Amino acid sequence: MKKYFFSLLLCGIFLCSLQGRESIDRIGIQEAWLNHKAGESEFNAAHTMLYYEYETTYDNRVAHNVLVGIGSSAGNLNGIAPVAGSQSLSKAPVRGGMGLNLDANFGLGYYFITRTRDKPLYLGVGLRESLGAIAYGNMPTMVEFIGTYLPLELHGDVALNHKVRLEYLAAYDVLLATSGAVAVYGGKNIQSHTLSFAGGQNALRFMLGLRYYVNETSFFFTQLYARFESLGASSSVNVSMPADSTTPGVKANATATIHYPKSHTSFVGLRVGFGF
Repeated sequence: MKKYFFSLLLCGIFLCSLQGRESIDRIGIQEAWLNHKAGESEFNAAHTMLYYEYETTYDNRVAHNVLVGIGSSAGNLNGIAPVAGSQSLSKAPVRGGMGLNLDANFGLGYYFITRTRDKPLYLGVGLRESLGAIAYGNMPTMVEFIGTYLPLELHGDVALNHKVRLEYLAAYDVLLATSGAVAVYGGKNIQSHTLSFAGGQNALRFMLGLRYYVNETSFFFTQLYARFESLGASSSVNVSMPADSTTPGVKANATATIHYPKSHTSFVGLRVGFGF
C-alpha cells in the first residue's frame, strides 16, 4: 500500500508541473436517507452533508480531482444497541442515535473522450477515506470506524444543449484497510479501546445529474446519489463500569464483552449546489 501512496504523490507532483489546464470547483449540500444495519440493530436517519469538490483537466487529458465532505444525522434506532453487549451496561432502554460521517476522495485519471463542449468519458483510480461514528441515547458507548478504499471510477458529462449537461458517475471502491475504536464512559474518565475489523466488502457509488450553465463557466447542478458499503465484525473487548459511577442510567460495577457486528451502510438522496 505504501508504494501505491508514493506513486500517487509522484503523479501529483508531476501534475503541478504541467501547463494548460481547465478547473471546475463545486460547493454542494447532500440530503440523503441513511440506513445503517449492525447485527440486529438498525439506524435510520435523514443525513445532511456539506462538501467541496474540484477537478482539474490538463491539455494532455490527464485529470485529478478531490472531494471533501462532512455530514451528520439524528434518527431512530430499532431498540437494539449497535455495539453488541453494551446494553448490559445500562439500566435504561436504547433511544435514538446520532451519526457523523467524514469523506475524503482523491482521484487521478484520463479523459478518453473530450469535445469542445463536454468531456463524456473519464477513467481513473484514487484513494478514499471514509470515517463513520455513531452514538445513541442511554448507552455509555460510542463507536467509530474507518475504511480506506482504492476507487476505480468512471464519470463524465454530455452536453444536451448550450445550457444543459447530463453528468454521471459509477465507482467501485476496493477496500484496502479498516480500523476503528469504541469509547466507553460512565465515570470520570473515558475508556478508549482500539477495534480491528474482519475486513469487509468493496463499496459502490453512483450519481446521475444535470448542470445548468448561467454563463460560460458558472452553473447550478442537481444530482441523484447513492452509496453502499459494509464492514466485517470487529474484535471483542472487555469493559467495566466504575463501582462509584453516578452517570444516569449506567449500572455501577457492570462488566461486559462488547464488539461491533458486521455492518451495512447506505446513503440514497439528492445533491444540489453551485459550480464555477
